[in-house]
Amino acid sequence: MARKQPQPRPYTSTLRATTDERTRRAWAESLRAMRKRRGLSQLDLAIALGCTRQTVSAWECAVSAPTIETRRAIAKVLNTSVARVFPAAA
Repeated sequence: MARKQPQPRPYTSTLRATTDERTRRAWAESLRAMRKRRGLSQLDLAIALGCTRQTVSAWECAVSAPTIETRRAIAKVLNTSVARVFPAAA
């Protein structure tokens, strides 16, 4: 009897499961505003965090959201609190 291959799990966005659209938009706008206020480009922030500029862009366009650990790192780079950069996420 042949062993049955496991079926791939359908793609589900954990982002959609954990945050709604308004929250993601608020985070995106807040992150962009705080980054610009600090005089950092997306590339500057990406280098400081060890990620790509495209990742920062995705966060600022609310396509994806950073992990909790990354949110802490972003707040540290921006010299502020997680709650200030990511309202209702602290």
